[in-house]
Amino acid sequence: MALCAVLHQILRQDRLLALKAEANITQAGDALTRSLTRLWGLLEEVLLHVSLKQSPIICILDALDECDQNDCKELLRKTTNFCKAEREQNTKSKLKLLLTTRPTPPILRELAEVPKISLDPRDNPRDLSSEIELVIQKKLDEMAPRKEWSNDLHVRIREA
Repeated sequence: MALCAVLHQILRQDRLLALKAEANITQAGDALTRSLTRLWGLLEEVLLHVSLKQSPIICILDALDECDQNDCKELLRKTTNFCKAEREQNTKSKLKLLLTTRPTPPILRELAEVPKISLDPRDNPRDLSSEIELVIQKKLDEMAPRKEWSNDLHVRIREA
């Protein structure tokens, strides 16, 4: 469904692209939404017609670890192959992919060959501590007026 949404957003913004894709969509019919392979093929077809002069299409797929395991594996294969092909052909990609997931072993294996950034708090415990501190301070600042704390009490609680 995420890929359907991505295609929908791309095609809504470019009527000419939508007209070019219409025949493929009509031909595939209802089966299109049930086939990741067909959807990915349509995405690649659409990307062939996107002008390099346009800004890249930025696609964010969040929480892959919450997807159906088989669909996730297939989607990761498609995205990994896409990234490899872009690197090997040394072409400027029209599609920028940002995938977010918890670091589960099956997903990490599939993503072994693509560039990634780990935001695992265990990698940077000091960063995590400062982030937690910021959240606590913000919550205290919101709570102080509601609780009618004196300035002195607010500062002492914050320091504690």
